[in-house]
Amino acid sequence: MLLNRCQKEFEKDKEDDEIFEKKQKALDAASEGEKQRLKDELAMAKDQAHRRSMGNIKFICELFKLKMLTEVIMHDCIVKLLKNHDEESLECLCRLLSTIGKDLDFEKPRMEQYFHQMEKIIKEKKTSSRIRFMLQDVLDLRQNRWVPRRADQGPKTIEQIHKDVEQEEHREQMKVQQAMMAKSSGGPGDRRGDGGGRGGRGDHTPSRTPSAPQDESWTTVPITTKSSRPIDAVRLSKITK
Repeated sequence: MLLNRCQKEFEKDKEDDEIFEKKQKALDAASEGEKQRLKDELAMAKDQAHRRSMGNIKFICELFKLKMLTEVIMHDCIVKLLKNHDEESLECLCRLLSTIGKDLDFEKPRMEQYFHQMEKIIKEKKTSSRIRFMLQDVLDLRQNRWVPRRADQGPKTIEQIHKDVEQEEHREQMKVQQAMMAKSSGGPGDRRGDGGGRGGRGDHTPSRTPSAPQDESWTTVPITTKSSRPIDAVRLSKITK
């Protein structure tokens, strides 16, 4: 029951896209007095969908770490996120790979395909700078054998802190400039509904996206009785004290 609900949430993109499309049409046809209210409603709906997607990805990763989901399911998630090619899916992809990529990287050919596609997305520059930075961070993480850069550097120097601040300010400036350009030109900007879907889903089709497994249903990892351990009453009493 829990896995079915988790799978439905993961595959809810199409339903969300239909809601966004209806709200966008209502906004386009609205009078000037109604436009701001409908615009706020559309923004709120997109924000809620985004937070739900990120929370669901985090939950899926935790289930996998608890051995309740198989590697096959995780690869299926990665393929679908790459195939969608919209910014929200790519952000979810980065969150997933940053969390459990190390545990999946023993299947080198498949992982190489994923990261080749991510490199291609970065080079095409059809996504926002924020998403490209996130993708590059995941590539760097894998290059560093899944060890976070800060984990093996020790305390930061003053020079490193200043450099990080400058980089962050540069990223923020690029976000602001991109938002202003999108607003002035009337481009897609933050309109996930353009092209039909979140972040313009359907506008860009990856040429070599790995194929998803055939079995669409999610199943748990079977748990044998041999692997279960009896409860240690002495240890439990120490914890509860």
